[in-house]
Amino acid sequence: MIGLALGLAFLSGVVSYDLGVFTSAALIAAVAAALVAVRSSRARVRLASALVVACLLAGAGRAATAAVPQELPAEAVGATSFTGTVVNLPRLYPNRTDVELRLRTPVEATVLAHLPPTTLVRQGDVLSGVGRLEVRRPAGLSSSSSMVLSVYRSSVVGNASTPAQRLRTQIRESIGERLLRSIPEPAGTLALGVLLGDDSGMTPPTRRAFQAAGLTHITAVSGWNVAVVAGVGELALRRWTALRLRLLVLTGIIWAYAYLVGLQPPVTRAALMGSLYLAARWRGRPREPLTALVWSVIAMIVVTPEIRFDVAFQLSALSTASLALLSPHLGRYPAWLGVVAVPVVAQFAAMPLLLYRFGAYSLIAPVANVLAGPAVAPVLAGSALVAVGSFVHPAVAEALGVLAWLPARWIVWIAELAAAWPELAGRAPSPDGRTTVLLYLGMAIPALWWWQRATAVPLHEGLSLLVPEVAELPGDRRSVGKER
Repeated sequence: MIGLALGLAFLSGVVSYDLGVFTSAALIAAVAAALVAVRSSRARVRLASALVVACLLAGAGRAATAAVPQELPAEAVGATSFTGTVVNLPRLYPNRTDVELRLRTPVEATVLAHLPPTTLVRQGDVLSGVGRLEVRRPAGLSSSSSMVLSVYRSSVVGNASTPAQRLRTQIRESIGERLLRSIPEPAGTLALGVLLGDDSGMTPPTRRAFQAAGLTHITAVSGWNVAVVAGVGELALRRWTALRLRLLVLTGIIWAYAYLVGLQPPVTRAALMGSLYLAARWRGRPREPLTALVWSVIAMIVVTPEIRFDVAFQLSALSTASLALLSPHLGRYPAWLGVVAVPVVAQFAAMPLLLYRFGAYSLIAPVANVLAGPAVAPVLAGSALVAVGSFVHPAVAEALGVLAWLPARWIVWIAELAAAWPELAGRAPSPDGRTTVLLYLGMAIPALWWWQRATAVPLHEGLSLLVPEVAELPGDRRSVGKER
Protein backbone atom coordinates (compact mmCIF):
# COMPACT_ATOMS: atom_id res chain seq x y z
CA MET A 1 0.00 0.00 0.00
CA ILE A 2 2.88 2.40 0.68
CA GLY A 3 3.98 2.13 -2.95
CA LEU A 4 0.50 3.04 -4.12
CA ALA A 5 0.26 5.94 -1.68
CA LEU A 6 3.59 7.40 -2.82
CA GLY A 7 2.60 7.02 -6.46
CA LEU A 8 -0.73 8.76 -5.90
CA ALA A 9 1.09 11.57 -4.06
CA PHE A 10 3.38 12.10 -7.07
CA LEU A 11 0.41 12.25 -9.45
CA SER A 12 -1.39 14.62 -7.07
CA GLY A 13 1.59 16.95 -7.30
CA VAL A 14 1.42 16.90 -11.10
CA VAL A 15 -2.33 17.56 -11.18
CA SER A 16 -2.22 20.28 -8.52
CA TYR A 17 0.52 22.06 -10.50
CA ASP A 18 -1.50 21.87 -13.71
CA LEU A 19 -4.55 23.24 -11.94
CA GLY A 20 -2.57 26.08 -10.40
CA VAL A 21 -3.35 25.03 -6.81
CA PHE A 22 -0.02 23.45 -5.90
CA THR A 23 0.75 25.93 -3.09
CA SER A 24 -2.50 25.08 -1.30
CA ALA A 25 -2.05 21.35 -1.87
CA ALA A 26 1.53 21.40 -0.58
CA LEU A 27 0.49 23.38 2.51
CA ILE A 28 -2.32 20.96 3.32
CA ALA A 29 -0.01 17.96 2.81
CA ALA A 30 2.72 19.52 5.00
CA VAL A 31 0.26 20.26 7.81
CA ALA A 32 -1.17 16.73 7.62
CA ALA A 33 2.33 15.23 7.71
CA ALA A 34 3.25 17.38 10.70
CA LEU A 35 0.15 16.26 12.58
CA VAL A 36 0.94 12.63 11.83
CA ALA A 37 4.53 13.12 13.05
CA VAL A 38 3.33 14.68 16.28
CA ARG A 39 0.59 12.16 17.04
CA SER A 40 2.37 8.96 15.96
CA SER A 41 5.14 7.32 17.95
CA ARG A 42 6.08 4.93 15.14
CA ALA A 43 9.10 5.94 13.09
CA ARG A 44 7.81 4.14 10.00
CA VAL A 45 4.59 6.15 10.01
CA ARG A 46 6.48 9.43 10.33
CA LEU A 47 8.84 8.42 7.54
CA ALA A 48 5.94 7.43 5.29
CA SER A 49 4.20 10.79 5.82
CA ALA A 50 7.41 12.63 4.96
CA LEU A 51 7.85 10.54 1.81
CA VAL A 52 4.29 11.35 0.73
CA VAL A 53 5.04 15.07 0.95
CA ALA A 54 8.34 14.52 -0.90
CA CYS A 55 6.56 12.67 -3.73
CA LEU A 56 3.98 15.45 -3.95
CA LEU A 57 6.79 17.99 -4.32
CA ALA A 58 8.59 15.76 -6.84
CA GLY A 59 5.48 15.47 -9.02
CA ALA A 60 4.91 19.20 -9.09
CA GLY A 61 8.62 19.79 -9.66
CA ARG A 62 8.71 17.49 -12.69
CA ALA A 63 5.66 19.18 -14.16
CA ALA A 64 7.20 22.61 -13.55
CA THR A 65 10.57 21.73 -15.09
CA ALA A 66 9.11 20.33 -18.31
CA ALA A 67 10.41 21.89 -21.50
CA VAL A 68 8.83 25.26 -22.27
CA PRO A 69 6.89 25.11 -25.55
CA GLN A 70 8.63 26.82 -28.42
CA GLU A 71 7.02 30.03 -29.58
CA LEU A 72 6.38 30.47 -33.28
CA PRO A 73 8.08 33.28 -35.17
CA ALA A 74 5.55 35.80 -36.43
CA GLU A 75 6.37 35.02 -40.05
CA ALA A 76 5.58 31.30 -39.56
CA VAL A 77 2.08 31.76 -38.14
CA GLY A 78 -0.78 31.15 -40.53
CA ALA A 79 -0.68 29.72 -44.04
CA THR A 80 2.83 28.59 -44.88
CA SER A 81 4.90 26.21 -47.00
CA PHE A 82 6.57 23.43 -45.04
CA THR A 83 8.85 20.43 -45.25
CA GLY A 84 9.14 17.83 -42.53
CA THR A 85 9.62 14.17 -41.63
CA VAL A 86 6.95 11.83 -40.25
CA VAL A 87 8.36 10.49 -36.97
CA ASN A 88 5.60 8.12 -35.85
CA LEU A 89 3.04 5.72 -37.26
CA PRO A 90 0.00 7.59 -38.62
CA ARG A 91 -3.24 7.64 -36.62
CA LEU A 92 -6.40 7.56 -38.73
CA TYR A 93 -9.69 9.19 -37.79
CA PRO A 94 -12.95 9.57 -39.77
CA ASN A 95 -12.11 13.13 -40.85
CA ARG A 96 -8.30 13.28 -40.79
CA THR A 97 -4.98 11.49 -40.48
CA ASP A 98 -2.71 12.60 -37.63
CA VAL A 99 1.08 12.31 -37.65
CA GLU A 100 3.89 13.73 -35.59
CA LEU A 101 5.95 15.83 -38.00
CA ARG A 102 9.49 17.06 -37.40
CA LEU A 103 9.55 20.30 -39.39
CA ARG A 104 12.62 21.54 -41.24
CA THR A 105 10.92 24.65 -42.61
CA PRO A 106 9.54 27.22 -41.84
CA VAL A 107 10.82 26.46 -38.31
CA GLU A 108 12.67 23.55 -36.75
CA ALA A 109 10.12 22.02 -34.39
CA THR A 110 8.06 18.90 -33.85
CA VAL A 111 4.34 19.48 -34.45
CA LEU A 112 1.09 17.56 -34.62
CA ALA A 113 0.03 17.54 -38.27
CA HIS A 114 -3.60 17.07 -39.35
CA LEU A 115 -3.56 15.58 -42.86
CA PRO A 116 -6.59 15.03 -45.12
CA PRO A 117 -8.21 11.63 -44.42
CA THR A 118 -7.24 10.28 -47.85
CA THR A 119 -3.52 10.93 -47.30
CA LEU A 120 -1.40 7.77 -47.06
CA VAL A 121 2.02 8.22 -45.46
CA ARG A 122 4.57 6.01 -43.75
CA GLN A 123 6.87 6.58 -40.84
CA GLY A 124 10.00 8.30 -42.12
CA ASP A 125 8.35 9.91 -45.18
CA VAL A 126 9.56 13.41 -45.96
CA LEU A 127 6.59 15.65 -46.76
CA SER A 128 6.46 18.94 -48.59
CA GLY A 129 3.33 21.03 -48.92
CA VAL A 130 1.20 23.91 -47.70
CA GLY A 131 -0.66 24.21 -44.43
CA ARG A 132 -1.61 26.47 -41.54
CA LEU A 133 0.67 26.51 -38.50
CA GLU A 134 -0.60 27.68 -35.12
CA VAL A 135 -0.12 27.27 -31.40
CA ARG A 136 -3.01 25.81 -29.46
CA ARG A 137 -3.33 26.15 -25.70
CA PRO A 138 -5.87 23.78 -24.13
CA ALA A 139 -8.36 25.59 -21.92
CA GLY A 140 -8.96 24.79 -18.26
CA LEU A 141 -5.51 23.53 -17.29
CA SER A 142 -2.14 25.26 -17.24
CA SER A 143 -0.94 22.71 -19.78
CA SER A 144 1.79 23.18 -22.29
CA SER A 145 1.00 24.59 -25.68
CA SER A 146 1.17 22.44 -28.77
CA MET A 147 2.05 23.37 -32.32
CA VAL A 148 -0.52 22.16 -34.81
CA LEU A 149 -0.13 22.10 -38.58
CA SER A 150 -3.36 21.78 -40.56
CA VAL A 151 -2.20 20.50 -43.94
CA TYR A 152 -4.06 21.66 -47.06
CA ARG A 153 -2.00 19.67 -49.56
CA SER A 154 1.23 17.69 -49.42
CA SER A 155 3.37 15.21 -51.32
CA VAL A 156 6.02 12.68 -50.35
CA VAL A 157 9.44 13.82 -51.58
CA GLY A 158 11.62 11.21 -49.89
CA ASN A 159 12.05 8.86 -46.97
CA ALA A 160 14.38 9.25 -44.00
CA SER A 161 13.39 6.21 -41.92
CA THR A 162 15.97 4.21 -40.00
CA PRO A 163 16.67 0.53 -40.84
CA ALA A 164 14.64 -0.52 -37.78
CA GLN A 165 11.70 1.62 -38.88
CA ARG A 166 11.87 0.24 -42.43
CA LEU A 167 11.92 -3.31 -41.07
CA ARG A 168 8.88 -2.58 -38.91
CA THR A 169 7.02 -1.10 -41.89
CA GLN A 170 7.85 -4.12 -44.05
CA ILE A 171 6.66 -6.57 -41.39
CA ARG A 172 3.41 -4.66 -40.86
CA GLU A 173 2.74 -4.41 -44.59
CA SER A 174 3.51 -8.09 -45.15
CA ILE A 175 1.13 -9.16 -42.37
CA GLY A 176 -1.51 -6.75 -43.67
CA GLU A 177 -1.35 -8.12 -47.21
CA ARG A 178 -1.64 -11.69 -45.98
CA LEU A 179 -4.66 -10.92 -43.77
CA LEU A 180 -6.52 -8.94 -46.42
CA ARG A 181 -6.00 -11.73 -48.97
CA SER A 182 -7.51 -14.31 -46.62
CA ILE A 183 -10.28 -12.41 -44.78
CA PRO A 184 -13.03 -10.73 -46.85
CA GLU A 185 -13.85 -7.08 -46.21
CA PRO A 186 -14.94 -5.31 -44.10
CA ALA A 187 -13.86 -7.98 -41.63
CA GLY A 188 -10.31 -8.06 -43.04
CA THR A 189 -9.54 -4.46 -42.20
CA LEU A 190 -11.03 -4.88 -38.72
CA ALA A 191 -8.88 -7.98 -38.14
CA LEU A 192 -5.77 -6.04 -39.16
CA GLY A 193 -6.79 -3.22 -36.82
CA VAL A 194 -7.26 -5.60 -33.90
CA LEU A 195 -3.93 -7.33 -34.50
CA LEU A 196 -1.69 -4.36 -35.35
CA GLY A 197 -3.81 -1.24 -34.85
CA ASP A 198 -3.76 -0.55 -38.61
CA ASP A 199 -7.27 0.37 -39.72
CA SER A 200 -6.16 2.59 -42.61
CA GLY A 201 -8.18 0.53 -45.08
CA MET A 202 -11.47 0.96 -43.21
CA THR A 203 -14.07 2.69 -45.35
CA PRO A 204 -15.45 6.06 -44.15
CA PRO A 205 -19.00 4.66 -43.52
CA THR A 206 -17.60 1.80 -41.41
CA ARG A 207 -15.30 4.18 -39.55
CA ARG A 208 -18.22 6.51 -38.78
CA ALA A 209 -20.29 3.53 -37.58
CA PHE A 210 -17.53 2.46 -35.18
CA GLN A 211 -17.25 6.01 -33.88
CA ALA A 212 -21.00 6.33 -33.35
CA ALA A 213 -21.11 2.95 -31.58
CA GLY A 214 -18.18 3.77 -29.28
CA LEU A 215 -16.14 0.87 -30.67
CA THR A 216 -13.16 2.74 -32.11
CA HIS A 217 -10.98 1.47 -29.25
CA ILE A 218 -11.19 -2.04 -30.73
CA THR A 219 -8.84 -1.09 -33.56
CA ALA A 220 -6.60 1.00 -31.30
CA VAL A 221 -3.88 -1.25 -29.94
CA SER A 222 -4.08 -1.03 -26.17
CA GLY A 223 -3.10 -2.76 -22.98
CA TRP A 224 -5.39 -5.67 -23.76
CA ASN A 225 -3.37 -6.56 -26.87
CA VAL A 226 -0.16 -6.46 -24.83
CA ALA A 227 -1.74 -8.64 -22.14
CA VAL A 228 -2.92 -11.21 -24.69
CA VAL A 229 0.52 -11.35 -26.32
CA ALA A 230 2.09 -11.89 -22.89
CA GLY A 231 -0.51 -14.54 -22.06
CA VAL A 232 0.11 -16.48 -25.28
CA GLY A 233 3.85 -16.29 -24.67
CA GLU A 234 3.33 -17.56 -21.12
CA LEU A 235 1.38 -20.58 -22.34
CA ALA A 236 3.95 -21.36 -25.03
CA LEU A 237 6.94 -21.11 -22.69
CA ARG A 238 5.58 -22.45 -19.40
CA ARG A 239 6.32 -26.10 -20.13
CA TRP A 240 9.81 -25.59 -21.53
CA THR A 241 11.46 -22.88 -19.45
CA ALA A 242 12.13 -22.10 -15.82
CA LEU A 243 10.22 -19.22 -14.25
CA ARG A 244 12.96 -16.58 -14.30
CA LEU A 245 14.06 -17.31 -17.85
CA ARG A 246 10.42 -17.23 -18.90
CA LEU A 247 9.92 -13.83 -17.31
CA LEU A 248 12.93 -12.42 -19.17
CA VAL A 249 11.68 -13.78 -22.50
CA LEU A 250 8.16 -12.48 -21.85
CA THR A 251 9.52 -9.01 -21.15
CA GLY A 252 11.34 -9.08 -24.50
CA ILE A 253 8.19 -10.29 -26.28
CA ILE A 254 6.10 -7.50 -24.75
CA TRP A 255 8.49 -4.75 -25.87
CA ALA A 256 9.00 -6.30 -29.32
CA TYR A 257 5.23 -6.24 -29.89
CA ALA A 258 4.98 -2.71 -28.50
CA TYR A 259 7.63 -1.58 -30.99
CA LEU A 260 5.90 -3.41 -33.86
CA VAL A 261 2.64 -1.55 -33.25
CA GLY A 262 4.34 1.83 -32.90
CA LEU A 263 4.96 2.46 -29.18
CA GLN A 264 1.78 4.50 -28.94
CA PRO A 265 1.18 5.97 -25.45
CA PRO A 266 -1.41 3.38 -24.31
CA VAL A 267 0.81 0.53 -25.54
CA THR A 268 3.93 1.93 -23.91
CA ARG A 269 2.02 2.38 -20.67
CA ALA A 270 0.76 -1.20 -20.85
CA ALA A 271 4.25 -2.54 -21.65
CA LEU A 272 5.62 -0.71 -18.61
CA MET A 273 2.78 -2.02 -16.47
CA GLY A 274 3.42 -5.55 -17.73
CA SER A 275 7.14 -5.20 -17.04
CA LEU A 276 6.45 -4.09 -13.46
CA TYR A 277 4.09 -7.03 -13.04
CA LEU A 278 6.75 -9.45 -14.32
CA ALA A 279 9.35 -7.85 -12.04
CA ALA A 280 7.04 -8.44 -9.08
CA ARG A 281 6.73 -12.11 -10.10
CA TRP A 282 10.53 -12.32 -10.35
CA ARG A 283 10.88 -11.11 -6.76
CA GLY A 284 7.95 -13.15 -5.48
CA ARG A 285 6.09 -10.02 -4.43
CA PRO A 286 2.32 -9.34 -4.58
CA ARG A 287 1.23 -8.37 -8.10
CA GLU A 288 -1.16 -5.49 -7.55
CA PRO A 289 -2.35 -4.09 -10.92
CA LEU A 290 -3.36 -0.69 -9.51
CA THR A 291 0.13 -0.03 -8.11
CA ALA A 292 1.74 -1.21 -11.36
CA LEU A 293 -0.57 1.10 -13.30
CA VAL A 294 0.23 4.14 -11.15
CA TRP A 295 3.99 3.68 -11.41
CA SER A 296 3.91 2.98 -15.14
CA VAL A 297 2.05 6.27 -15.59
CA ILE A 298 4.61 8.03 -13.38
CA ALA A 299 7.51 6.58 -15.38
CA MET A 300 6.06 7.97 -18.61
CA ILE A 301 5.44 11.38 -17.07
CA VAL A 302 8.97 11.54 -15.65
CA VAL A 303 10.51 10.75 -19.05
CA THR A 304 8.03 12.75 -21.18
CA PRO A 305 6.00 15.16 -19.03
CA GLU A 306 3.84 16.38 -21.93
CA ILE A 307 2.48 12.83 -22.39
CA ARG A 308 0.06 13.57 -19.56
CA PHE A 309 -1.97 15.74 -21.95
CA ASP A 310 -2.35 12.99 -24.58
CA VAL A 311 -6.03 12.01 -24.65
CA ALA A 312 -5.38 8.36 -25.65
CA PHE A 313 -2.95 8.03 -22.73
CA GLN A 314 -5.49 9.57 -20.35
CA LEU A 315 -8.38 7.38 -21.51
CA SER A 316 -6.27 4.22 -21.35
CA ALA A 317 -5.04 4.97 -17.82
CA LEU A 318 -8.50 5.89 -16.52
CA SER A 319 -10.20 2.84 -18.01
CA THR A 320 -7.55 0.50 -16.67
CA ALA A 321 -7.72 2.15 -13.23
CA SER A 322 -11.49 1.64 -13.08
CA LEU A 323 -11.06 -2.05 -13.92
CA ALA A 324 -8.25 -2.46 -11.39
CA LEU A 325 -10.54 -1.05 -8.70
CA LEU A 326 -13.38 -3.32 -9.80
CA SER A 327 -11.40 -6.55 -10.27
CA PRO A 328 -11.23 -7.68 -6.58
CA HIS A 329 -15.03 -7.81 -6.53
CA LEU A 330 -15.75 -9.48 -9.89
CA GLY A 331 -15.10 -13.01 -8.68
CA ARG A 332 -17.93 -12.75 -6.14
CA TYR A 333 -20.63 -12.52 -8.80
CA PRO A 334 -21.72 -14.65 -11.75
CA ALA A 335 -19.55 -14.39 -14.85
CA TRP A 336 -22.39 -12.91 -16.93
CA LEU A 337 -22.56 -9.95 -14.53
CA GLY A 338 -18.85 -9.29 -15.10
CA VAL A 339 -19.43 -9.32 -18.86
CA VAL A 340 -21.95 -6.51 -18.40
CA ALA A 341 -20.22 -4.61 -15.61
CA VAL A 342 -16.74 -4.24 -17.11
CA PRO A 343 -17.63 -2.23 -20.27
CA VAL A 344 -20.19 -0.18 -18.35
CA VAL A 345 -17.67 0.73 -15.64
CA ALA A 346 -14.96 1.52 -18.22
CA GLN A 347 -17.36 3.73 -20.19
CA PHE A 348 -18.51 5.47 -17.01
CA ALA A 349 -14.89 6.15 -16.03
CA ALA A 350 -14.12 7.67 -19.43
CA MET A 351 -17.28 9.79 -19.72
CA PRO A 352 -16.16 12.93 -17.81
CA LEU A 353 -12.95 13.06 -19.86
CA LEU A 354 -14.84 12.51 -23.11
CA LEU A 355 -17.19 15.34 -22.22
CA TYR A 356 -14.28 17.61 -21.32
CA ARG A 357 -12.24 16.79 -24.41
CA PHE A 358 -14.94 16.38 -27.04
CA GLY A 359 -18.29 17.32 -25.49
CA ALA A 360 -19.54 13.92 -26.68
CA TYR A 361 -21.58 11.21 -24.99
CA SER A 362 -23.02 7.88 -26.08
CA LEU A 363 -25.72 5.85 -24.36
CA ILE A 364 -25.44 3.04 -26.91
CA ALA A 365 -21.68 2.52 -26.44
CA PRO A 366 -21.91 0.33 -23.27
CA VAL A 367 -24.48 -1.94 -24.96
CA ALA A 368 -22.41 -2.18 -28.13
CA ASN A 369 -19.30 -3.03 -26.12
CA VAL A 370 -21.13 -5.76 -24.18
CA LEU A 371 -22.23 -7.37 -27.45
CA ALA A 372 -18.97 -6.89 -29.35
CA GLY A 373 -16.48 -7.55 -26.53
CA PRO A 374 -16.62 -11.38 -26.50
CA ALA A 375 -15.81 -11.45 -30.24
CA VAL A 376 -12.58 -9.43 -29.99
CA ALA A 377 -10.40 -12.24 -28.61
CA PRO A 378 -11.45 -14.67 -31.40
CA VAL A 379 -10.66 -11.97 -33.98
CA LEU A 380 -7.16 -11.51 -32.56
CA ALA A 381 -6.53 -15.25 -32.29
CA GLY A 382 -7.91 -15.91 -35.77
CA SER A 383 -5.85 -13.09 -37.29
CA ALA A 384 -2.66 -14.42 -35.72
CA LEU A 385 -3.42 -17.93 -37.04
CA VAL A 386 -4.04 -16.55 -40.53
CA ALA A 387 -0.72 -14.69 -40.45
CA VAL A 388 1.12 -17.85 -39.38
CA GLY A 389 -0.82 -20.09 -41.81
CA SER A 390 0.02 -17.82 -44.74
CA PHE A 391 3.66 -18.85 -44.42
CA VAL A 392 2.61 -22.50 -44.84
CA HIS A 393 0.32 -22.12 -47.86
CA PRO A 394 -2.26 -19.54 -49.08
CA ALA A 395 -4.97 -22.22 -48.93
CA VAL A 396 -4.25 -22.78 -45.23
CA ALA A 397 -4.53 -19.04 -44.56
CA GLU A 398 -7.85 -18.82 -46.43
CA ALA A 399 -9.24 -21.79 -44.49
CA LEU A 400 -8.19 -20.22 -41.21
CA GLY A 401 -9.57 -16.88 -42.35
CA VAL A 402 -13.08 -18.08 -41.52
CA LEU A 403 -12.08 -18.16 -37.83
CA ALA A 404 -11.40 -14.43 -37.92
CA TRP A 405 -14.08 -13.47 -40.45
CA LEU A 406 -17.08 -14.68 -38.43
CA PRO A 407 -16.39 -12.75 -35.18
CA ALA A 408 -15.06 -9.71 -37.09
CA ARG A 409 -18.19 -9.56 -39.22
CA TRP A 410 -20.26 -9.76 -36.03
CA ILE A 411 -18.44 -6.73 -34.59
CA VAL A 412 -18.95 -4.75 -37.81
CA TRP A 413 -22.64 -5.64 -37.77
CA ILE A 414 -22.98 -4.52 -34.15
CA ALA A 415 -21.31 -1.19 -35.04
CA GLU A 416 -23.65 -0.66 -38.00
CA LEU A 417 -26.68 -1.55 -35.89
CA ALA A 418 -25.65 0.79 -33.05
CA ALA A 419 -24.95 3.62 -35.51
CA ALA A 420 -28.55 3.34 -36.69
CA TRP A 421 -29.64 4.88 -33.35
CA PRO A 422 -28.09 8.36 -33.59
CA GLU A 423 -30.53 9.75 -31.02
CA LEU A 424 -28.70 7.78 -28.31
CA ALA A 425 -25.48 9.73 -28.84
CA GLY A 426 -24.79 13.41 -29.12
CA ARG A 427 -23.05 16.41 -27.67
CA ALA A 428 -23.42 17.96 -24.23
CA PRO A 429 -21.97 21.01 -22.44
CA SER A 430 -18.29 20.41 -21.71
CA PRO A 431 -17.09 20.84 -18.11
CA ASP A 432 -13.89 22.81 -17.63
CA GLY A 433 -10.64 21.22 -16.53
CA ARG A 434 -11.04 21.88 -12.81
CA THR A 435 -14.59 20.54 -12.76
CA THR A 436 -13.44 17.40 -14.55
CA VAL A 437 -10.66 16.81 -12.01
CA LEU A 438 -13.10 17.35 -9.13
CA LEU A 439 -15.49 14.81 -10.69
CA TYR A 440 -12.72 12.23 -10.84
CA LEU A 441 -11.59 13.06 -7.32
CA GLY A 442 -15.14 12.58 -6.08
CA MET A 443 -15.28 9.17 -7.77
CA ALA A 444 -11.76 8.08 -6.82
CA ILE A 445 -11.94 8.57 -3.05
CA PRO A 446 -14.91 6.22 -2.40
CA ALA A 447 -13.65 3.81 -5.08
CA LEU A 448 -10.23 3.57 -3.43
CA TRP A 449 -11.87 3.05 -0.01
CA TRP A 450 -14.09 0.31 -1.49
CA TRP A 451 -11.09 -1.32 -3.20
CA GLN A 452 -8.88 -1.16 -0.09
CA ARG A 453 -11.51 -2.96 2.00
CA ALA A 454 -12.01 -5.71 -0.59
CA THR A 455 -10.50 -9.16 -0.37
CA ALA A 456 -9.40 -10.18 -3.84
CA VAL A 457 -11.37 -13.10 -5.30
CA PRO A 458 -9.98 -14.96 -8.34
CA LEU A 459 -11.72 -13.99 -11.56
CA HIS A 460 -13.98 -16.50 -13.27
CA GLU A 461 -12.11 -18.70 -15.72
CA GLY A 462 -12.57 -17.41 -19.26
CA LEU A 463 -13.79 -13.96 -18.21
CA SER A 464 -10.79 -12.38 -19.92
CA LEU A 465 -11.94 -13.94 -23.20
CA LEU A 466 -15.50 -12.75 -22.81
CA VAL A 467 -14.43 -9.28 -21.67
CA PRO A 468 -10.95 -8.66 -23.14
CA GLU A 469 -10.24 -5.60 -20.98
CA VAL A 470 -9.78 -7.68 -17.83
CA ALA A 471 -6.85 -9.51 -19.43
CA GLU A 472 -4.69 -6.51 -18.51
CA LEU A 473 -5.25 -7.18 -14.80
CA PRO A 474 -3.32 -10.41 -14.15
CA GLY A 475 -2.60 -11.65 -10.67
CA ASP A 476 -4.12 -10.88 -7.32
CA ARG A 477 -2.95 -10.14 -3.80
CA ARG A 478 -3.25 -13.77 -2.70
CA SER A 479 -1.06 -15.47 -5.31
CA VAL A 480 2.42 -14.83 -3.87
CA GLY A 481 4.62 -17.91 -3.67
CA LYS A 482 2.45 -20.21 -5.76
CA GLU A 483 4.71 -20.26 -8.82
CA ARG A 484 7.69 -22.37 -9.62
